[in-house]
Amino acid sequence: ANVDIDMIVNYDAAFDDNTNVNGEYVQLRNRGSERITLDGWLLRDTALRRFPLPSGYRIDPGDYVRIFVGVGTNGPRSIYLGQSSPLFGNDTDGVFLHDPDFDLRAFDIWPCTDTCVDPPQLTIDTVNANAPGDDNTNPNGEWVRIRNTGGVTVDFQDWMVDFPRFQITSIASRPLAPNETLTIFMGTGTNTGNEMYLGETDPTSAVLSNTNHIVVLYTPERTVADCDAAGTSVCPTILDVEDPDAMKSAVRIGNARRV
Repeated sequence: ANVDIDMIVNYDAAFDDNTNVNGEYVQLRNRGSERITLDGWLLRDTALRRFPLPSGYRIDPGDYVRIFVGVGTNGPRSIYLGQSSPLFGNDTDGVFLHDPDFDLRAFDIWPCTDTCVDPPQLTIDTVNANAPGDDNTNPNGEWVRIRNTGGVTVDFQDWMVDFPRFQITSIASRPLAPNETLTIFMGTGTNTGNEMYLGETDPTSAVLSNTNHIVVLYTPERTVADCDAAGTSVCPTILDVEDPDAMKSAVRIGNARRV
């Protein structure tokens, strides 16, 4: 009864949801001090479909499990629902987590309404889309720098950066102090507290267009925190909780709640 669960739903997969079914997932993180046992638990969507979770999964304090919509082999932190097509609507939908007594333990509904909150002050400081030399063969010459422009430390854990064709999410705890930065390189490398790597290795296709790029920064609740666009690319609306009209027009914003 005292477990504390964070639910994040990545409902808009990178690129095309229909060809990237596992880009849709539900992440459960144990924020409490007790181990969570998922035997007999299930997910339910707004179409009233039920997806029982397999037995044997335990989430230790601070740990997580990701539940992918598509097909795959279950692992220690991964569960696959085995669906051949996407489940979640990108504009409006919801996912609900129930225990064996069908008590509601967590849910995520989007878009948010009266529960919208201003995101923490992480911003896109710099987008270096034009790598030295050939962009295709110098992926680490393309990078994005995130900066904490607020007055308090913000943990980048579970935030997401979207590059239309790709998404990068933070799993490890990465606290960013005021004015501290995190640089995300498009190529391969070893992640640290202040550097992350997308892992692109295709020598024929750069991630960021020099003239028409878009980079969107999302909070763990998938609220748009910041965006950088060039050329004809258009940023989604950034939420302003003090402006009801802006709130109604905001896109791809979620609201994770704990109950």
